[in-house]
Amino acid sequence: LFDLPGKGVLVGLDPGTKTLGVAATDLSRILASPVETIAKVKLAPALERLFAIYDARGAVGLVVGLPLNTDGTQGPRVQSVRTLVS
Repeated sequence: LFDLPGKGVLVGLDPGTKTLGVAATDLSRILASPVETIAKVKLAPALERLFAIYDARGAVGLVVGLPLNTDGTQGPRVQSVRTLVS
């Protein structure tokens, strides 16, 4: 976990096997709304689009969802998400 600035837009990322779901908060972080679903045919163009959204919204942080199993354990997708963000 990292410290985030107290104010400003946060962009949320829901990484899937074929798409990246992107959402963003309002400035006060009271509400998050869906922004776009990015096809992940190749990773580099998908990340370029993600950071274009990030920059366009003046975001100050990125929050990435970790796909835990319903019982809280880590499944096989967790490692791929950890690799993506490292």
